[in-house]
Amino acid sequence: MTQALAGPKLYTPAEYLALEDKSRHKHEYFDGEIRAMAGASYNHNVISFNLSGLLYNTFLQSNCQAFAINMKVRVEAANTFTYPD
Repeated sequence: MTQALAGPKLYTPAEYLALEDKSRHKHEYFDGEIRAMAGASYNHNVISFNLSGLLYNTFLQSNCQAFAINMKVRVEAANTFTYPD
């Protein structure tokens, strides 16, 4: 008799959020799977910083708001939580 291999454990959004609250490192959530985020490179940080300055100036006179880092975003239609740049 053969046994079926179990797939990866799938988490609910509530389980992910509870784990992420306690974690020292950031993780992203993709339709039940939790994935650790890699650290950013020097070039990534330079580009992000420069882009943040441009967005700040662009949105200064509008109702829009931009965030530089560490803003977790939920994409409900894709069942995803991510930290976009």
